[in-house]
Amino acid sequence: MALTNNVLNNTGTDIFICANAGGAAVGSVIARNSDTVARDFTLHAAPSGYSASTANTLLTVSIPAGDSYVFDTKMLLGSGEKLHASTDNGTATKVYATVSYLYL
Repeated sequence: MALTNNVLNNTGTDIFICANAGGAAVGSVIARNSDTVARDFTLHAAPSGYSASTANTLLTVSIPAGDSYVFDTKMLLGSGEKLHASTDNGTATKVYATVSYLYL
C-alpha cells in the first residue's frame, strides 16, 4: 500500500488520481480536522474527464474539532478516475486527507 496526503479547502482538491493503466485499489480515506471547531468533509468519486458534483458525492460528514474520520473502503478506480475532497474551512489549512492505495 502507498499513501498520499493532501491539505483541503472549500474549493476542493483531487486527493487521488489513478495514474495506472491497470487501475488502483483504494483501501481507506482518512480525514483529520486539526481546527478548534467542527468541519464538514465531502468526498467524491469522479470518472475520468468529470469534475466533482452532487451526482458523484460519496459522503459528507461533520468531523469534530481535533478528531478524524476513517472511510474504510475497498474501492477500485480505473485509469484517470479520481477521488476529490473538500471542506468548509475556506483557505485555512486545518483539514487533511490521507488516501491509502495500491496500483493493480
